[in-house]
Order: sequence, then C-alpha cells, then structure tokens
Amino acid sequence: AWWMNSIRDQVVVNLLPQSLKSDPFVVALAEAVEKELKEAYREAERLANFMDVDNLPESVLDHLLWYFHITYDEGAGLANTIEEKRRLVKNAIKIHRIKGTKKALEMVLEMLDMRGRITEWFEYGGEPYHFRVELLEITNKGLSDDSLALLDRLIEAYKNKRSWLEAINIFLTGKGKIY
Repeated sequence: AWWMNSIRDQVVVNLLPQSLKSDPFVVALAEAVEKELKEAYREAERLANFMDVDNLPESVLDHLLWYFHITYDEGAGLANTIEEKRRLVKNAIKIHRIKGTKKALEMVLEMLDMRGRITEWFEYGGEPYHFRVELLEITNKGLSDDSLALLDRLIEAYKNKRSWLEAINIFLTGKGKIY
C-alpha cells in the first residue's frame, strides 16, 4: 500500500487526482509542499535520536542545555566549544542529581576543560563551611572579567548552599619544550 512507504519515497503530484494534475498552480503547490515535507522529514530523521548527542548540531545542543536546565550561569556560558556543550548535555541529569556537592562542581569544571581542585575548610584549617577553588589549568579559555564573573556564578550554582567561597586561586601554566 502507498501509505506504508516512507514520505521521502513519495511524489506528491502522483497522489493528486487526475482532475488536479492538469492545473499548473496545484502542481506547483504540490511540488513546493513535497520539497518542504521531505526537508522536514530529513531533519526529523536526523534529530529523532537525541541520545546520539555526538551527531547533533550545535543549535540543538543549545536547546538541550536549556531543556536540561544547564543555564548560562550553570556552565553553558563558559562552554566555548561544541565538545564542552556535548559533555554538559550528556551529563546534565547526573550533574543535577548531585548538585550542591563538591563532586558536582568538580565535574562541571572538568567538562568545561578546567582542571580544578576544591579544598574544604577542614582540609586547610579555614573558617567552618568555607572552601577554596584552585584552577590548575584553563585550557584554551583565557581569562576575562566576563569569564571570571561567569565562573563565580557557576560556583554559586553548584556549591552547597550553606558553604561559602573563600577564594579562587588560578594557576597560569604554559607548555613548551626545554632544550
């Protein structure tokens, strides 16, 4: 039966009754509708499996970040590459399950290519419920006032709400060869 075939295999003009096939306006309309339907079908096929995050376009990843509540302040603003966005989308549910823990903050920093260490007050003899963030490496990010403000908001979003950020220590590193 014709309705069992895929839409991409159909020619809409062939589905018209003979009386309408002789009208050039209706034929042109059918061809235009067919073109749009096939394009929409191709797009739907491409997006049908959201679990295949590695093959989704960046615009769809941006929508998925919004859908999973990874806001601009919660990492999307610091995601400079499509790979960082993919990691955030893939781990969004896990991140939200452990939000408010040291591990959640460490995971988000790692996904954003920022190698960091969180040290709690009892590990360095500080004031109770305070912590420090040490960024040991910021790969290809650079530091601007905007990125530092985003980093501060990211920490606020993922930290334990009863804890207080004491300091962010950023270690600038360089790579080179020694001769």
